[in-house]
Amino acid sequence: MSEAEVGAGEMPVAAAETVTTRQYAFLVFLTILNVMNFVDRQLLVSFSNFIKPDLGLPHTQFGVLTVLVFICFYAFMGLFMGVLADTVHRPRLVAAGLLLWSVLTAVSGAARGFVSLALPRMFIGVGESVLTPTSMSMLADRFPASKLGFASGFYYMGVPVGVGFSLLVAGYLGPAIGWRNCFYALGVLGVVLAVVMAFIKETPRKHHLEAEEKGEAVAKQSIGEIAMTLFAALKQSPALCYTIAGGVAVHFVLGAAAFDQLWFVQERGFERAHIAQMSGWIGSAGGVLGILVGGYGSDWW
Repeated sequence: MSEAEVGAGEMPVAAAETVTTRQYAFLVFLTILNVMNFVDRQLLVSFSNFIKPDLGLPHTQFGVLTVLVFICFYAFMGLFMGVLADTVHRPRLVAAGLLLWSVLTAVSGAARGFVSLALPRMFIGVGESVLTPTSMSMLADRFPASKLGFASGFYYMGVPVGVGFSLLVAGYLGPAIGWRNCFYALGVLGVVLAVVMAFIKETPRKHHLEAEEKGEAVAKQSIGEIAMTLFAALKQSPALCYTIAGGVAVHFVLGAAAFDQLWFVQERGFERAHIAQMSGWIGSAGGVLGILVGGYGSDWW
């Protein structure tokens, strides 16, 4: 297979321990998309002191918008998107999800009340549920197991950077151009990135390449077979079950964090733009450090 045939970041099994510059560039691009993912996801929370009084939302409605409406759709659809990532063209799947959530982020900027903000938030969760399972699938095919911890850690660096950047957008751009224009601008940026993603070539799946080398046919798995593989993996690997449980526990804080900015301003007396700036810088620095240490540590330990 020539380099031209390998294409954009495609890696033969024979080069299992080799990571090219193209692979790292692809990792950086996926991380940028993950940053966009969490910027858009947290934008409502970051702008809480702008949006809540502007739309006249009580605490209950704001909590439903920031947590319940989004999480229910995101978690439920994530199962189906993970199955799709195993069966369809993955870059186009990511592009479709990115396009959906970006358009709806822009639509959110035109909201005039609870209902007109709740409806796009529901489907933003659907779009964003595409990115991580599909990205991790592609990274597993592009990076050897010995470097997958670093690749995963670098990708997940998009979480604290995205959350922090959303706060910085609220702190610096919110007072200057208003929260609605920030939503519009980020929506347009996401659409541009979706177009770029749509033209990226699919990464050959490692198990397909291994089967081809052995001269074996690759049978397409049904949804039921994929589910059985999942249950078997959970049964055989207690470590995987504990990791999933730990991931759930780590995210408990997100429910409470939806009210952080409101608490800082309403009960502690901070100025809304200033506390958003401070929270953004502190959260980004601590999160990046923790994730990079975790990524390198998992490869080493």
